[in-house]
Amino acid sequence: MDDAWWGPTVVVPGEAQARMMIVEKSLPGCAFVDMNGKRYTDEAAPYITVVQDMYKREREGTQAVPSWMIFGKDYREKYPCGPVFPGEMMKDTGFMGVPPELWDSYIFKAETVEELAQKIGISNVANLKQTIVNMNEYAKTGKDLEYDKGGNEYDRFYGDDQTGFPNPCLMPIEAPYYAVKVHAGELGTKGGLNADEKARVLDKEGKVIPGLYVIGNNSAALMGPTYAGAGSTIGPAMTFGYIAADDVMGK
Repeated sequence: MDDAWWGPTVVVPGEAQARMMIVEKSLPGCAFVDMNGKRYTDEAAPYITVVQDMYKREREGTQAVPSWMIFGKDYREKYPCGPVFPGEMMKDTGFMGVPPELWDSYIFKAETVEELAQKIGISNVANLKQTIVNMNEYAKTGKDLEYDKGGNEYDRFYGDDQTGFPNPCLMPIEAPYYAVKVHAGELGTKGGLNADEKARVLDKEGKVIPGLYVIGNNSAALMGPTYAGAGSTIGPAMTFGYIAADDVMGK
């Protein structure tokens, strides 16, 4: 019970439930940073991995729960971010623009890195500047030398290959700068009762408990601490549900 189906989330003022950031984090032109302004993860990695990295950073002594997603003018223009539609559809201000109540509560904007850091409470401006410099260099070369964002097919699934840059998950972060706060969220549990290959529950000695079966998120995760892809909960639940039914029927 030491894990979950984690996912980075954003909290929108006035909404009762946080929103999962599945697509936004993988798009080019953004970076997740801790409260010291340093990047610590491959943003396009499976959402479970990103939050595991958030907690790892916390254990190392740096606040990363919550974190900040930093992005620039091109990301703002092209892509959505929670309730904020792309800038080409929803301007920062004016008719049908970003609702005024979201500014400096959900989304933050500044013309300089120093101003943005002050607005969102980043303690080390130099770190934030260096993070942006690094990301801009990686965008040019197509290679993220720190966390290899866009270096595998999973990362690239939600990328954008129409940016003109070599890596669909990397694009420069340029002024004006934007930020949204990223929280550690979860979709459900990722642990539970141990079971054998027939979905029969095992006791603490590893012996079968007759007549008791477990599948899905009530059982210990077949995937362990990893995320294999879409259907990582539904697939095993369906499979072991079928196996359990067969065993009950004596097949």
